[in-house]
Amino acid sequence: MSPFAKWLRGFRKARGLKQKDLAEKLGYEQSYLSSLETGLKGPPTKELVGKLVNKFELTDFEAERIHRAATMSDRKLMIPVDAEEQVYWLVHEMRQRITTLLPSQISMMTEILGMPERLTEEAKGLAIKNAGKAKMKRKVEEHNMK
Repeated sequence: MSPFAKWLRGFRKARGLKQKDLAEKLGYEQSYLSSLETGLKGPPTKELVGKLVNKFELTDFEAERIHRAATMSDRKLMIPVDAEEQVYWLVHEMRQRITTLLPSQISMMTEILGMPERLTEEAKGLAIKNAGKAKMKRKVEEHNMK
């Protein structure tokens, strides 16, 4: 189930609404909302998301959650024209195996994809630490020269 499908179903049930009632409030067919809730359609249109936010006067936090769920429910992947050949091979492998990945494999892949940010932070910390050591070394050398 897509993040938006899960969000929409939870939202509707939390408010005690039937699909038909929610569809009427938003000006959509019940069958469309049903398709969104089951994940057959997706992601939702920006118009639908806007109507949900406005008609139900969602808080900024709730609006952020619905926008994130809608964005994360996009099933299409566009490879940049100037991508390396390895990117195409990776995407091909993902297409072949995506439905058979175990939760542990998905967790490991997510961890790997988050590494550049962590490595950047670690590199910044290391650079600061090394700069401090270099400064201390220069002071010791200057002291020894006196």
